[in-house]
Amino acid sequence: MNRKEIVADYSNKIEEDYKQRTKKSAQIISDAAKYVPDGDFRISIWFEPYPTVMARGDGCRLYDEDDNEYLDFSNNWTSMVLGNNHPKVVEAICKQAPLGSAMAAPPARAYEWAQILCDRIPSVDKVRFCTSGTEAVMFAIRAARAFTGKDKILKMEGNYHGSYDIMEMTVGWRKLPPGLPKSVEQDVLVTPFNDKEAAEKLIKENKEELAAVIVEGIMGAGGMIPP
Repeated sequence: MNRKEIVADYSNKIEEDYKQRTKKSAQIISDAAKYVPDGDFRISIWFEPYPTVMARGDGCRLYDEDDNEYLDFSNNWTSMVLGNNHPKVVEAICKQAPLGSAMAAPPARAYEWAQILCDRIPSVDKVRFCTSGTEAVMFAIRAARAFTGKDKILKMEGNYHGSYDIMEMTVGWRKLPPGLPKSVEQDVLVTPFNDKEAAEKLIKENKEELAAVIVEGIMGAGGMIPP
């Protein structure tokens, strides 16, 4: 066998082993597809042939529905900085739950948390909490446009900034993804990641129309590439 065939054969063996030990995950995803498109809630956690369905987490470990054990290296993409099921986090949730889980009014603790962040991070003067990264990017771009009075945004090819329309543009597709309006092509400039000369050229050429430049801190989708 040539190198390509060897890799394909090895990949097939790994996939077959995965299918054998994750039969409950396969069944859950198959059933879920009746009610959720393709059984997929979030593209970043979808892996072929189907994602592993987790049942519980404890510290740095996760356990799937077939009770296979995994080391958790992602911590939900860093949002779980204290690990899974941390005793103090569980205690705090249990204290808050009887007081209410969500109210259409501001809780005092949210302001306390905002103050803690501002006190700890020298570059942060004020905080606006958002429900997702997509929403945070949308507000940041809207603020940049309001402040500058300009419309265009420059992003790096392959960088991920959520599902806001203009952030879905990338040169590599050569065409608009389905569902995006044609106007996006006029609003977004795309330059190769880590090509400072190309970025500088685009910035200078469009400086009269450019509201902001957005760059991912580390390009996760491409394999954790630092800028």
